[in-house]
Parts: sequence; C-alpha cells; structure tokens
Amino acid sequence: MIFTIHAALTKHSWLDFGLFLQTLILAAQVRGLATCPQVSFVRFQSVITEQLGLDPEELVTCGMSLGYADVQAPVNRLNMPREPLEAFTRWVGFDE
Repeated sequence: MIFTIHAALTKHSWLDFGLFLQTLILAAQVRGLATCPQVSFVRFQSVITEQLGLDPEELVTCGMSLGYADVQAPVNRLNMPREPLEAFTRWVGFDE
C-alpha cells in the first residue's frame, strides 16, 4: 500500500496520519495479518506519482506491506536488540 498526505496540511496533520497508520497496523495484527511500514518509498515520489497518477499536492508518506508472515523465513526470525526504556526515556512526576 502507498500512503499520501496533502502538501497543504500542517505538522499536526502528520501526527493524525501517524495515529491512523498505527491503528491500521493494530487492526491488521488483530486479524492475523503482518505489516511492514516503509518510509523508504518517499525517495521514489516522482515514480510513484507517475505510476499512480497522483496530484502534485499529494506527498508520499510511506508504503506498507500487508499480508501473512512466513514465520519460517529466516528474516522473520531475526532477533533485533532493543535499547532499554531507561536509555531514552525520562519520567517526570511518577514515583517509583
């Protein structure tokens, strides 16, 4: 899937877009579908615009794969290390 947003919309609309995308991802997951949002599609704005006949005011925000994951594929078993929450979060007003 390819997602776009109108160029005239403000940064606050980009937050709304992100929330919409997250909701779509969660809804897919509940239905047993896997997703992979990919911002790299932005680099191909001109190609996508031409192929899909987009208006010049439509900005590509991302693409997203959607389907059933092949859990046996090595790429889907890749264990990516994660930073601990404390490494990038500061909690203010919460007592331990």
